[in-house]
Amino acid sequence: MNKKSAWGKGILFIFVIFYLGVYTVFAQGKDSYQEQVNQSFAELHDMVTAARKSGAVISTIQSRVKLEKQFQSEREYGSWKQQLMSRFSIARFEPVATAPDVFHAVGEYKGINVSFYLDTNPIEETKGKKIGLSVDVTGKDDQVAAIQQVTKVLKQNEINGSHVLQINTCVRGFYSGKLKNDLQKAKSKEIVSYFNGNIVEALEDNTVLSYSAYSPQIKTQIYTNHNKMNLQVATHYDELDQKTLVTIGIPIITMEY
Repeated sequence: MNKKSAWGKGILFIFVIFYLGVYTVFAQGKDSYQEQVNQSFAELHDMVTAARKSGAVISTIQSRVKLEKQFQSEREYGSWKQQLMSRFSIARFEPVATAPDVFHAVGEYKGINVSFYLDTNPIEETKGKKIGLSVDVTGKDDQVAAIQQVTKVLKQNEINGSHVLQINTCVRGFYSGKLKNDLQKAKSKEIVSYFNGNIVEALEDNTVLSYSAYSPQIKTQIYTNHNKMNLQVATHYDELDQKTLVTIGIPIITMEY
């Protein structure tokens, strides 16, 4: 993955959740899925607190679950997919133009927006199917409990029998007006310091400032350029809304920024 290109252009990481082979992911190995969700949302609350302490107003909260699952037959896969679509009021899965084996759908659960990216591959030996599923649950800052509940609901059907690869959480906020780069940098470092983290990689250009950091307080970790990381902070100025946006992610940012 060309991270610098993605950062510099502020591109949405649509497929990063499927192709994290560039990183080594250390999920919470022996923990149950519910424990992983609880841990991730405890860290999300910390991100919200850190952003607010830096002076940001919180606008968006997101959790993203990546999983893999295998089916012994097309019929088994079709039944599972139909249950998924019914549970989350999904009308259809549409193919993604740039990735013919990936399908996208949007749905909702009790008023919370849920987005799905489904990657399918046949298993020749059994005539079955292997899937990668990325689920984004997105809402406002006053919907954290509801987003956590929707994330837990996935366990009831979609994740049973699956291998959960990673849970990401992200927070987006803003500062009024245009902050100079030095002040954006100071805000980012303040957020990293809240987690007692150390910056291991930085991208600083005229449009985006992005920092990857490692914090011993955060349980999940991945690798970037042979360095451990589990926290990312990025800022940029939104000319349309005349705000300086800040986005925080554990272990990486999975929102557009």
